[in-house]
Amino acid sequence: MGRMVRKQIVMEPALEEALERHAREMGISQSQLVSRALQRYLEEDDSREKRMAAWREVEKIMRGEGPDGKVGGQMPWTREELHERGR
Repeated sequence: MGRMVRKQIVMEPALEEALERHAREMGISQSQLVSRALQRYLEEDDSREKRMAAWREVEKIMRGEGPDGKVGGQMPWTREELHERGR
């Protein structure tokens, strides 16, 4: 593991109790649990952004915009080609 950085956080007592309990149940330190939770949150956030970017591309296609942003462009595939790919 690389260099670690110490951080101080503030939380409500109920959250502190839950943190203590979960860390104890998992057999890891509270610091490790916070780090894992933050890592998972950031990965999910990154994944969500990728999904949103993909959806924006779908919306562009639905509006008839080509890759250059112009409306009315021809699709680089035919309906038949899409059906063939799905087989």
